[in-house]
Amino acid sequence: MPHPSEPMKNSESSGPDPNGPSDACESSPPAEVSRCGEQSPRDHEPRAMMWFPLVPLCDVEIRRAKRVVLGKHTFCVVRPDERTAVIFDDACPHLGLSLAGGKSFDDRFVCPWHAWEFQLADGRSPVTETIAVRRWPTRVNRRGVVCVGVTRGTADEQQDEDHAQTDGTNSR
Repeated sequence: MPHPSEPMKNSESSGPDPNGPSDACESSPPAEVSRCGEQSPRDHEPRAMMWFPLVPLCDVEIRRAKRVVLGKHTFCVVRPDERTAVIFDDACPHLGLSLAGGKSFDDRFVCPWHAWEFQLADGRSPVTETIAVRRWPTRVNRRGVVCVGVTRGTADEQQDEDHAQTDGTNSR
């Protein structure tokens, strides 16, 4: 994942249309927006939260999940109702398959492949707390764009993990 201080662009073809907003999302900002709403009050601190736009909320079906790629990271954006969104890593801990296309109901999200369930609040399985999918800080900005919150430390750790998996030195 690029460093949080660098502008990030949505690279998923199903994200915001680079030629302009769709009819359903007339108020969506252009894809090159690099920040999402207000920053953390302590932005000068090394672990300050930075917000990056992923997708207009109206582009995600209610009670469904959509795959969104930002930089080198793939997210699963779930829209449990008209006004909220939840962001997870887009990999089910069961087999690593995409969670996109899954459905949400009540306070849970269901993997589309083998019906594993995860709590929307924290990504944990309601069956066992040892199984979970990573849940990211989520915000819907004033323009109706779903944004992911990333801390400088989180981005650096993810980048280190990506490099370790790529060069075969991952010792985990």
